[in-house]
Amino acid sequence: MVDETLAKDGMIDEAVANRFYDRLRKAVVGWASDRAGMAGKGMANVLLFTPDIFMLLWRLLRHGEISKRRRAIMAFALAYFILPIDFVPDWLLGPLGFADDLAIAGAALQAALTGTPLTVLDKEWSGGDQLIAVLARIMQLTDRLGTYPGFSKVKQVVRYLLS
Repeated sequence: MVDETLAKDGMIDEAVANRFYDRLRKAVVGWASDRAGMAGKGMANVLLFTPDIFMLLWRLLRHGEISKRRRAIMAFALAYFILPIDFVPDWLLGPLGFADDLAIAGAALQAALTGTPLTVLDKEWSGGDQLIAVLARIMQLTDRLGTYPGFSKVKQVVRYLLS
């Protein structure tokens, strides 16, 4: 998968990013429509932003207006999305397993918000709600899931990224 995901310059290729986005959106939408009653509509609604958050990270990673340190944090979050090793395994829990990826991505984006022009964020955000509101909902989900196995490590990573 590494050969397919990296372009010559070390960045994730646009076609690969778009394919990942499409697969992720299909999986999350299918899962949410099947299980929203069980898992709760609030959690399903937040998880539906997972593909949009992934694409925002990918788009922002290419902007020169964002510091190298913040882009490195975003690159870490993107790698966490793509690599098969997670604190909460996606293959075991389906789209609910993306909650840890979403928590880390949300923290990376919050770190990137500082010093990034709002025009850049607005231009690159394709989600339906306002980005700040979505990030707040991601952090609420992270707090709610904090007692589940694997999420204590995720919360440590989130705290580190936000420090």
